[in-house]
Amino acid sequence: MSRRYLGTEDWEALLRHFATYTGKPYERYRADSGGDLPVVASAIAESFRDQWWEADAFAESRALFPEPVNRHSPLKIEVARRMQAAMERIPKDGALFEEMELMKSTVVEGVITTNYDPLLDEIFDDFTVYAGQDELLFSHPQGVGEIYMIHGSASKPETLVLTHEDYKHFKDRNEYLAAKLLTIFVEHPVIFLGYSLSDKNIQEIIQNIAKVLTTENLHKLQDRLIFVQWTPQAVAPTLSRTLLAFDGLQIPIISILVSDFTGVFTALSRLKRRLPPKVLRQVKEQVYDLVSTSKSKGSLFVRDIAEDVDPSKIEIVIGVGIRQKLALNGLVGWSRMHLLNEVLNRDLLGNTEAMETVSTQVLQNHLMGGTNAPIYYYLENADRLDDNGNLLTSAGLHERVEQRAKTSHSTLTSVDLISKKNRLLAEGYASFADLALLEDPHLTLAILAAVSPEKIDLEELRQFLLDHVETDANGKPTTIWAKAVCLYDVLRHGPGRRPNGS
Repeated sequence: MSRRYLGTEDWEALLRHFATYTGKPYERYRADSGGDLPVVASAIAESFRDQWWEADAFAESRALFPEPVNRHSPLKIEVARRMQAAMERIPKDGALFEEMELMKSTVVEGVITTNYDPLLDEIFDDFTVYAGQDELLFSHPQGVGEIYMIHGSASKPETLVLTHEDYKHFKDRNEYLAAKLLTIFVEHPVIFLGYSLSDKNIQEIIQNIAKVLTTENLHKLQDRLIFVQWTPQAVAPTLSRTLLAFDGLQIPIISILVSDFTGVFTALSRLKRRLPPKVLRQVKEQVYDLVSTSKSKGSLFVRDIAEDVDPSKIEIVIGVGIRQKLALNGLVGWSRMHLLNEVLNRDLLGNTEAMETVSTQVLQNHLMGGTNAPIYYYLENADRLDDNGNLLTSAGLHERVEQRAKTSHSTLTSVDLISKKNRLLAEGYASFADLALLEDPHLTLAILAAVSPEKIDLEELRQFLLDHVETDANGKPTTIWAKAVCLYDVLRHGPGRRPNGS
């Protein structure tokens, strides 16, 4: 696939290119290695190493990779950089471009490749990439919306499986990969693109899978393995069923011969997708997290189940996006304490829909009489304020919210209710931080409005309010603390907001 769309060399041509830097003909390496390409790669890597460390041509690479892992790393680094550079040749128009664009619309749940280059990352750009065996071994892949670069990635040169030593290490640890691929092959149809049936890598993968299956279970691969083989001759697409023989076992496959991939990609793009791979993968990740750890980062919402219900009769339903809907419904019943805490903790930041819900359905419930409640944080994040904190639109807002948006700034910054003694006390400190450090927290809250805004670091104020929450015997916020939070809301999000606001 990379040769088709990027014009990259095949493996032998790639090795032949780097042999030119060593002063020895490629044919000598091939003859000395008996034609074994991994052994050829090891020999070239040994000779290439000195050139890489000394030649000016590789000075940039040495700067980018100053600490290669081993003797063969220089060759891997240059192979990786060559594969990365090939992306500059990606088609921008023409038949190949159209074919590649069609590939982007195919309905596939994952990609497995032995290529090093990032072509498939580019095409399936919302898939998660696992480079090399280690990332598969020490991660928790979900089997959907993922790319397995089993021979490594050009973005991480040390992961490349290139030399004889690399292949030996790869085979020594192949049991996990074989088990992973077996699961995929049994549960999904697998389409092989760009590989010959005689490809050694493919044969080894299928052999490892065949060893695990009994003769009786081989029928489970029926219609699962589909080989699409390309021919340069213009031919009508043909489909046939055949058998691959390995160590006395016969594996059924479907073989398709094509002269271009348009028909294949068109067929795959017409499949019905159950969920976008990225969404399905996220659901699987959260379920895995919930059942595999006692410190889950997610939440599971479960409908009440009667005790006499037979567990075997229960159907499992996962509602994608339902958490946000449940959360939005819950917002409508928020107390004033909820409103105040959210302004300080900012858990909803970035959720415009939630901010709009609070602005249009919650705020008015806590603005009766002279009650203080924060409003600007919610209005700003519902995209209802201009850059100066003034109301842009009042559509859908209760008249109490609209009125407070116009008056809260002047009301909360008024010092008329603060005694002259306390105003002088506040003015005597060079900063809010000094005041908070030396005075009683309750007094600090009480005279906050008398502190010049220029003396207040808003992040320090936010932390102070979090550290000194004041509530009454019923758990409701005290008037002084609530007013201080509302003043913070004005200074950070409201009219005349500070430069370091929002």
